[in-house]
Amino acid sequence: MPRRWIVISLDGLAGLALSPYGSSWNDTPELDRLAASGLTWDRVIVPSEETSETLRRCWTHRIGDQDWLQACRRFGRVELIAEQSATVTTAWNELADDVGFDACTLVEPELEPIAAEEIESTGLGQLFSALIDRLSPDDDGSKAAAPDWAVLWLHSDLLTRHWDAPRWLFPVDRADDFEEPEDPSDPATWESADGGGDANTPPVAVTAPPPLWDSTTPPSLRITAADHPDTVTSWMQTYGCQVRLVDRLLSWVAEVIGRSDPDIGLAVVGTSGMALGQDGWIGHRAGPLRSPEIQVPTILHVPGSAPLRWPYLVSLVDVMPHLVPGNRLATAASWGGTSRSGETEITTASFRAKRAVTTDRWFYVRDLDDSSRLYLKPDDRDDVNDVANRCLDVVEGFSGSANRS
Repeated sequence: MPRRWIVISLDGLAGLALSPYGSSWNDTPELDRLAASGLTWDRVIVPSEETSETLRRCWTHRIGDQDWLQACRRFGRVELIAEQSATVTTAWNELADDVGFDACTLVEPELEPIAAEEIESTGLGQLFSALIDRLSPDDDGSKAAAPDWAVLWLHSDLLTRHWDAPRWLFPVDRADDFEEPEDPSDPATWESADGGGDANTPPVAVTAPPPLWDSTTPPSLRITAADHPDTVTSWMQTYGCQVRLVDRLLSWVAEVIGRSDPDIGLAVVGTSGMALGQDGWIGHRAGPLRSPEIQVPTILHVPGSAPLRWPYLVSLVDVMPHLVPGNRLATAASWGGTSRSGETEITTASFRAKRAVTTDRWFYVRDLDDSSRLYLKPDDRDDVNDVANRCLDVVEGFSGSANRS
């Protein structure tokens, strides 16, 4: 039952790269530690692909006879820390003022075109520094002695637009990088032009991608048969490096909290996911809509509490009552006593689809060309097997409910 909350919301946060969500290729020890004391949701869906709309709905979510912000302000100030950049269209200060935040601190990080050498120099490092400065006591100790805030909310979209994490965060043996073959006539270096090994296709000499890309610009591309089979792995590891940066920064925040006031909850939530090779696409909102892009990690850490994983499907807005200071987190006892009548149905507004619905058992998409896709949930986590043509009655049910609405 924290008296105050720090909330970190991130665009482009993929559960596939977080070890609390089963990642076997990327280590996030701080997120592991946070998930070990508190509540972790397995199936949280965002209500909109438009981040500002998702956050607006979260911040104005009704809890009893008041909204979330009003409920929090009974305990102190509610403040937002976000980025200010010419490339970001959302005016966070205007949105914060519109919904009722007490203050909005805009940070304009200096973004370099190459990867940083130090964590503090990264864009995320500069943004998190503003949060740590807000948490740190003044020289006279006044901030620690008389905290005036109830919730500090930091939001960033840098995972979607600038990958400047120090590459040493993801250790790889650079000596193993492939180089241009010295002898292109050596058949050992050949691969068919389409990557398929067709004997009728003239062979070409190919070079494997490096373990980590040097570019700070995130990809938005579709992998084709002509790409090297390790291309997806290279992009995944480069993204994993950026996630490890987030993990390291979270450990710094947790350290400051531990020194100043251990009775502070720390929440990490995604406001959108990231395609990391599903259906051949890599990037943020690249390609057709997929459930890994709208099903987001959500971890609420409360020091000293028992760990609990919440398996039920929920919208991100349904997490908000847990982020009110003084409210108790769900417990194993309340989980066992949860009453669920009927199937949960969450609709996500998307500019890439006419309709997107997630239920306990299904993920249904009606694409812009009026074709339908259907995936069995939660088993088919990455939307591998489209069963729309084998479950026509289910598809008709979703199409019919759309027509009635």
